[in-house]
Amino acid sequence: MKQFVSIFSLVAACAATSVWAADPDDAAFRDAFLSGSADWAAVEARAAEEGEVNIYYWGGNDLLNIWMDRAVAPAMAENGVTLNPVRITSSKDAVDLVLAEKHSGKGIGQGSVDMIWINGENFATLKRQGALFGSFAQSIPNSSNLEWDESDPRALLNVRDFGVPNDSAEVPWSGEQYVCAVNSARVADEDVPSTFAELKGYLEANPGKFTYVKPPHYLGNTFVQEAVYAHNPDGTGATPFQQSIDDIAPAELARLIAPGFEYLKSIEPNLLDAAGGSPRYPEDNKALDGLFLNGEIDFSCKFGLYAVAKGLE
Repeated sequence: MKQFVSIFSLVAACAATSVWAADPDDAAFRDAFLSGSADWAAVEARAAEEGEVNIYYWGGNDLLNIWMDRAVAPAMAENGVTLNPVRITSSKDAVDLVLAEKHSGKGIGQGSVDMIWINGENFATLKRQGALFGSFAQSIPNSSNLEWDESDPRALLNVRDFGVPNDSAEVPWSGEQYVCAVNSARVADEDVPSTFAELKGYLEANPGKFTYVKPPHYLGNTFVQEAVYAHNPDGTGATPFQQSIDDIAPAELARLIAPGFEYLKSIEPNLLDAAGGSPRYPEDNKALDGLFLNGEIDFSCKFGLYAVAKGLE
C-alpha cells in the first residue's frame, strides 16, 4: 500500500433531524440541552427514558456493520438504549426521508431518523432546509478531544464540511485517508508514483493500467478533488476551496480548477480501455477492486488506512 496523493480526511457526522416542534416536551428538552441548562447526565437519563435511537449509515462495509452490531449496540444497551442501525446505500436516502417527513408535517420526536452518517453535500442540503437538530457538537463530552477554534488548522475539518460552516450541527465520527493498493507483482517499489506528475509518467509508460471511480461517486469525486488541489495555480492546495461557494466568484473558481482538469484530460488517453476509444471508469469501489484483483489495473485507490489489508485479502 502506498499513498500517492495528499491526505484527504473525510469527516463523517451524525446529524440529528427535525426542528419542527410537534411535541412541546421534546422541543423544550432540545432547547435546554442546546442552551446548556440540561447537562449530559440529563441527556443520558432522557435517552434511557426514550429507550431507542435510529442511526442511518452507509452499510457497505462488513467490518463496520460487525462493529456496530457487536460493539456499539451492546455498549448502548448497557446504558438502557436500544440502537437500531439502519443500513443504507447512500446518506441521501436518509436525507430524502427526513425531508419527506418534514413536508408531511412531522416534527421533533416524530421522525424516523435520529442520526445520520453524512457527507458534506447532504449535510448542506439539510442545513439549507433547516432540518438540523441544532448546535450540539460542542456540548457532548467527546468534544473536548477536538479543536473548534477556526484559527487552528486542526479545526478545519471540525467546523466546515466541504466548505460549508457546520455551526456545530454535526460532529466528526471518523477520519480517513485516500490511499492506494499497489500490485507489487507488477510494480517495483521504486516505480510506484508518489505525485500526480509521476502517475502521469507511469501511465505514459504503462497505458491502460490505471483508472478511478466514476464521479459523482465519492471515490471519483475525491480523485478529481485531489487533482484540483494538487494543481492549484496559487500553490495553496485545498485552502481556497474550504470557503462557501457563495464567497468565491465564478471566474475565480474557474481559474483555480482549470489546471487540475487539464491534468485529468491529459491522463485520460492512457486510462483503462482508453486505447479502444472510451476509457472505463468503474461505478463503485467493488468494481474498482475487481479490476485490481483481476490484474487489469495496477492501483486501487480508495478511503481507509486498513482497506487494503482487510478489503483485498
